[in-house]
Amino acid sequence: MSQYDEEGLAGLDAQLGRDGPRSARVPVNGRTVRAGGGRRAGAWWVLATAVVALPTGLVLPHGLLVATGLVLLGIAASLLDPYRAPGGRGRSPGR
Repeated sequence: MSQYDEEGLAGLDAQLGRDGPRSARVPVNGRTVRAGGGRRAGAWWVLATAVVALPTGLVLPHGLLVATGLVLLGIAASLLDPYRAPGGRGRSPGR
């Protein structure tokens, strides 16, 4: 390869490392890393269920459904916390 090609590749490699270090590394098994939105699909389902359960419990005066909606909202908020540690353990900064 010429020196020009190597400089271009080095610049591209540095940009990929800055943009997304997880996507710049090749996994050992050869499979690519999923985008960030796919990792929290379960959290979005919990949020959707809570958003349905809470108003339903308020319209039909049913305390257990209201409590379930509130608990699910708390769980969804915890799962969707942008400062949450990747492993799910630990505390958010500033708390």
